[in-house]
Amino acid sequence: MSVKTYFNKTSVNLFLLSLLVFGINTPLLAAILTNTPIVDSRIVFFNDGSVSGNNSVNVYVDKHFNTALKSNEYTIFCVAPGEHSLESYVNDAPKYTGKNNPQMTATTQSGHTYFLSVTSQGTPLAVLQDAGARAIKNARLSQFINRSPSVIPCTETKITDDKFTVTFSFNGSQISDIPAAELKSFEDWIKKFYSENDYRRIEVVGYSDELGQKTYNYTLSERRAKVIRDVLINIGFQPTSIFVQGKGDSDIKNTCETTSEASTKSCNQVNRRVTVKVIK
Repeated sequence: MSVKTYFNKTSVNLFLLSLLVFGINTPLLAAILTNTPIVDSRIVFFNDGSVSGNNSVNVYVDKHFNTALKSNEYTIFCVAPGEHSLESYVNDAPKYTGKNNPQMTATTQSGHTYFLSVTSQGTPLAVLQDAGARAIKNARLSQFINRSPSVIPCTETKITDDKFTVTFSFNGSQISDIPAAELKSFEDWIKKFYSENDYRRIEVVGYSDELGQKTYNYTLSERRAKVIRDVLINIGFQPTSIFVQGKGDSDIKNTCETTSEASTKSCNQVNRRVTVKVIK
């Protein structure tokens, strides 16, 4: 599927589509006419390794470097609705075609998420959301480097005031490592959003305590987040609405300095957690 075809499929109003031909910023116009806030466009670039092998792929947004994706990595960022060049290249030095002479542009729509698979020289491959969600299901979130001024903070129409946290036993990353009462309370809490279809996106972030090496803790935190993602999918939430991230021991809630090993593990319980935030 071409990128232009993919982006055009998100337009369901022929009147707005016709305005696109004349270069009018239709998301902005629609927001003005309806007096509603503008919602940004979300881009998910991923590298499944089928093109680049062991080489990193450089992603460019509007002639600026965004990030370099290794095999089995993905990145998520937001741009304002409108026309953007979105490209990827392998070994593009010294000409840096993606920065200096992008080959295509696409028009993004407000409130939409676009999944793009990197290619070696230029236009990425646009995929449907279900396929994109499967592609990043077991991938790593890249370390964000972005230098493109077009990338903006992702805005939301509303964020729930509260978020839910579940904790794990020491070194645990299975559903059986979550206290049964916590898991039951979490499921009861999240099901109300599913039954009322009262959500736009769900953010799942895993953490670890400081015991162990940082690289291991990062992987452990990812595994914990993916366990909760699987719980959400089993309830019925669409994989495309769930965004998963592991942060390792980067946000410690309890600093534990006890001498007893058992006390240390108990003290660190709150650090071994996954937080779930519902974006409406």
